[in-house]
Amino acid sequence: MSIAGEKKPPTEKVPVQVIISYPSGEQKKIVDGEVANIVKYLALGLFSTACKTVMRTPELSKSIQELVIKEMDNELEELCKKKKNSILRQTKPEELIAFKIEKLTQEIEQETPLLNQTLQSICCSNYKKRASTTSSADPCVKATIAASILHERCPEMSAMAYRTGLVLRHAGAGGMGLEMLCKMGLSCHPSTVASKLKELGKDHDQELLKWKQSLERVDEIKRGTEILKAEIDALTYLPELPSAAELQAYAEELKKDPLLTAPTTCTSYQLLSLDALTQSSPSTLDASCLNLACDSEPQTVVRNIGSKLSDSGISRDGLIGCLEQMVHPPQSLETPAGYQIIGDNCDLHVNVRHMTNDNKNKSFHWFNCVAFKDQVSGDHLSDVHETTLEDVPVSSFFPDNGDILELKRDFMTLWSCVIVNHLTSFGFLRNSVIYHIPHQYSDVMTVFPLTHSCAYLTHKK
Repeated sequence: MSIAGEKKPPTEKVPVQVIISYPSGEQKKIVDGEVANIVKYLALGLFSTACKTVMRTPELSKSIQELVIKEMDNELEELCKKKKNSILRQTKPEELIAFKIEKLTQEIEQETPLLNQTLQSICCSNYKKRASTTSSADPCVKATIAASILHERCPEMSAMAYRTGLVLRHAGAGGMGLEMLCKMGLSCHPSTVASKLKELGKDHDQELLKWKQSLERVDEIKRGTEILKAEIDALTYLPELPSAAELQAYAEELKKDPLLTAPTTCTSYQLLSLDALTQSSPSTLDASCLNLACDSEPQTVVRNIGSKLSDSGISRDGLIGCLEQMVHPPQSLETPAGYQIIGDNCDLHVNVRHMTNDNKNKSFHWFNCVAFKDQVSGDHLSDVHETTLEDVPVSSFFPDNGDILELKRDFMTLWSCVIVNHLTSFGFLRNSVIYHIPHQYSDVMTVFPLTHSCAYLTHKK
């Protein structure tokens, strides 16, 4: 396409002759008005000026706006599809906990660039634009507006609305306030927020139960191992004691067959008959060694011992652990870290505005529990007294030179805290002193312990 005509300044409105070349020939057309200026600017390479002229033309600007809106609508429609699996669709409890504004902002920038540029411009004031060449809108504001738009288009895009509702509910917002924010598109309905809160609270103590089960399993294995050793030590009358290979084989059988907990032979019935006979005439018959005739096979003996451990309350997993401990004696059973449950009272008295028979003042008495995992373990300490107090000489309680030096070091730490806190002249050294007396667990205690919320124990009056 070429332009014929006299060159005029770009601001003048002069007719422009446009020559369109087709394979069959050329066609000439005269255009005037704003269209002529647009064609002229495009031919001269002034694309920005041509776009501004288009937006000043009512007929053309309307079409451009419709195309921009259509393009933005297509972006949002594509993001709302299930196959995209947007972060706003992830409303499961664990997904809401892992929700981050940064991830939502990144998704908006990548999936909806036109909407992102629009929000970037309209959410940033002219002052910010003039103050900095890299000015940008607040990511939290931009993400909130985009999430509200997407939630209005598709109710399933509700992760941000759930988060807002849960935060406001935790902050003490009432049902009326949440319902108003729901109508504004910023939050979910109060009943929906309450349902999601119950879903979040389901199995809230699952992690704490795992801590408890791990400790119970170790204690069970230790108790079962002692019983197992005692049972094997009592089999000295047998011609052949069970070997480690037979114990390992029985442990493998238990792993493969969960129902295999008791012996499959008639030994249980025979031992029961012998026990009854022993109880009837204990002075004339000793039945402790009569199983030499019926169950002296090592495999059967191992099964009988396993049955006794099961009768003693040892579970199948505990029995497997006991057998493995017997097979590998040098292997030490690692005891998991313990935990403590700490709580505090939370009392609340609520006065109603209009008291009726069904609506009276309420008094809540709650107890909040939090579990802390122990950072320092005392399992390496002995459970048996190494010596008695009578055997300790009195002189050992008197301080020696080493004790006095350690005491002076402790006093130095304490006095330095007192000086910087109570003497104004030394106040500038507050950030340089040590506030805790150093000990062997100082580094461990600087790390915040692993905590897990338990529950509220409620009592309503």
